[in-house]
Amino acid sequence: MKNDRTDRQGKGVCALYRKALRNTAYLLLAYALYAALCALFFYRYTMDVPELMQGTAADPRTFMDGQLWSQSVEYSRIRNWLYFLLLPLDWIIFMLVLIWGNFAKWGDRIAKKFPFQPLAISIYVALLLAVVFLVKLPLSFYAYRLAVHYDISVQQPLAWLKDRLISFSLEWLLYTLALVLIVVVVQRTRHWWFWSWLFFAPAILFYTFIQPVWIDPLYHKFSHLQDSELETKILNLAEEAGIHTDRVYTVNMSEKSNAFNAYVNGIGPSLRIVLWDTLLERMDDDEILFIMAHEIGHYQMKHLYWSTLGFVLGALLLLFLGSRLFPYLLQRKGKEWGIKTLGHVSCVPLILLVFSLFMFLVQPFANAISRQAEHRADHYALQLTQNPEAAVSAFQNMARASKSDVHPPALVKWIRYGHPTLAERIFFAIHYDSHSDVEP
Repeated sequence: MKNDRTDRQGKGVCALYRKALRNTAYLLLAYALYAALCALFFYRYTMDVPELMQGTAADPRTFMDGQLWSQSVEYSRIRNWLYFLLLPLDWIIFMLVLIWGNFAKWGDRIAKKFPFQPLAISIYVALLLAVVFLVKLPLSFYAYRLAVHYDISVQQPLAWLKDRLISFSLEWLLYTLALVLIVVVVQRTRHWWFWSWLFFAPAILFYTFIQPVWIDPLYHKFSHLQDSELETKILNLAEEAGIHTDRVYTVNMSEKSNAFNAYVNGIGPSLRIVLWDTLLERMDDDEILFIMAHEIGHYQMKHLYWSTLGFVLGALLLLFLGSRLFPYLLQRKGKEWGIKTLGHVSCVPLILLVFSLFMFLVQPFANAISRQAEHRADHYALQLTQNPEAAVSAFQNMARASKSDVHPPALVKWIRYGHPTLAERIFFAIHYDSHSDVEP
């Protein structure tokens, strides 16, 4: 009898391994097919603006020479393809961990060796994220080398790797804190999603507050703007918008990039107006003032606060949907995946997978809202500066510096773009009616 039971157990284990191998093969085959379809899609895509924009200042052929135009097309195709290749790798890794249910024993072993659950979770999260980091590293490094090749990035490899490691560390810390909270609260109440959110909401506000002061300096070097005349002009614009600040900051991006940017971030006392030094070097005062007027517009229309509120409410929706989906998944697949309960260390890959997929699904909607906010900020900047020519030339300079695809495919726009396309922004600027308060 004992031998019969052992034989049945052995056959059961073999069946599970065969099923895991089969599911792994299907998953990897699907990814290979997906990669090939993405390559075909971007290879066949031509970077042409709509007929209405052709021949206008929004048409890149009017402000890029032949070589720059060709490089922009090539760079955009490869860069977008790499983005879509990297996009599902986190999900694939988490799914493989679940498919091979024995890997859930990582969590069991860690939990037994480290009885203090927060420590066990932090170690398990570190292991999972390290696997993701190492799997994605070759493609990420190729994307970096591609940017160097096309003269977008000037960052040294070790400095690039340092930034990646900082991002990994922050990701590990934030994921660990979130997962520890969820797992601990799950063990104590059925309404864990609501009580977790009550902790997450102030945490999101706190992170938004500290980001300019504590997080951003981990990546960049900040200093005060040295051009006093330009600073006075910017501060005057800020004063008109009700932003009471006495300094403008610059960030040393020239050691990393040839692209341009500027932003206003933080809330309350942590508010900062920031210019990239590359922008200061290669744009004139009128272009810089338009860009800053755009960023000031975000503050004037409370976009920073609305964005933060969106994150807070999005976290509530995410946790609520998770509370409905997790019991169903555990009932159907928990035994196969080796996950006992949602309150156990072994549930970490499932939580990461589900929440990551949810965030991807809402990304197109979040991007659409963001694009509308950016468009309103453009309109505000045009009203404030009354200089559409500076807006057009600023956008054209940005496109040339970053070799941007000014009119990407709709799929790329939905998933990647939190701003209107540069073609749309230029076209809007050249048709701006300075005598009307209504957007054309």
